[in-house]
Amino acid sequence: MIKKKIQSLFKYISYYIFFLINGKIHKTIKSTNNKKIKVKRVKFGNKLIYKVYCINSSRIYTDTINDTSIILDKALVDGPSFQLRNNKNSSIKNNSVLAKGTPRIKKKINGILLSLLTGGAGNNNYWHWMFDVLPRLAIANKIIKKKDIDFFLFPNTSYNFQRESLELLKIPQKKILSSQKYRHLEAKKILVTQHPYVFKNDPEKEIQKIPGWIIRWLRAVYLKKSRNKRYAEKIYIDRSDSKYKDSRWISNDEDLKNFLFEKGFSIVRLSEHHFKEQIKIFNNANYIVGSHGAGFANLVFCRPGTQVLELRFNNVDHIFKNLSKSVKLNYSSILGKTEKTVSNLEKDVEISLDELKKKIK
Repeated sequence: MIKKKIQSLFKYISYYIFFLINGKIHKTIKSTNNKKIKVKRVKFGNKLIYKVYCINSSRIYTDTINDTSIILDKALVDGPSFQLRNNKNSSIKNNSVLAKGTPRIKKKINGILLSLLTGGAGNNNYWHWMFDVLPRLAIANKIIKKKDIDFFLFPNTSYNFQRESLELLKIPQKKILSSQKYRHLEAKKILVTQHPYVFKNDPEKEIQKIPGWIIRWLRAVYLKKSRNKRYAEKIYIDRSDSKYKDSRWISNDEDLKNFLFEKGFSIVRLSEHHFKEQIKIFNNANYIVGSHGAGFANLVFCRPGTQVLELRFNNVDHIFKNLSKSVKLNYSSILGKTEKTVSNLEKDVEISLDELKKKIK
């Protein structure tokens, strides 16, 4: 009890100190009708139009998970700021800086900063890194060349796949900033793009169908044309090392692996392979079997005609079915039998071995 009171008092004092240093965010402003803010529109194909916000002499503050705030003259800018509640962007009035201020030391940078922040999922999830974070580079590139951007603010850069994917894009290390380290920045100009696929503030629905240009862009920037014979042509994606295995666990996984091994499948753990190798593994494969998970984002690198068998946990989520269709893969699935649901993630799934034998003869 005493410890909690001390922690609460310390937090109050620290917030008050930062109020004195950084000032209070006392109001919200629209991104229109302000000389320091320009909203540019860029087009992909015939239908998709994205906004790119260009805010001069401004600040960015983030809690790295739910709220990211663009601040201009001690006012919170509506549009490029976001405040996620239940996975949806809520009213600007809910943004935490209005109540708590910006309780972090501010780093000043002299130049143009591109923010690629997207919420907590971009911090460590492979799928969201690939489809929520990286495509913002392509959107921004419509109005500014990569070489003219002085700094890139990413959600996180501590995972190998994050660093390796950026290295392949040839973004200089000295220009890369992580929001895990830099939560409060001031820049000469801050650029913020619209979300790559969420247009109607319904991410759970909109994630089901990724815009085609994103798929084409990822293939263009990462995919090499040559195939590599050292990688297996038939693979099973083993998720036994996944951090989500407590909520997405195939109870008869060993039986499946034994059967697939007999049928000539190689057992692959993606965590044991570098980002570049994962691309080659999927691009080289003729047949891929695996359960629903972020690693299936790599289906974007498959060759048209590749056989994909998804071991599913529910009959609602069709992300990988739709992705396979976009890449022109031959998709099929087996719906597992689940015992119970915890936090919307199914637990202890049993995949019918008889159904698997019918699919793979």
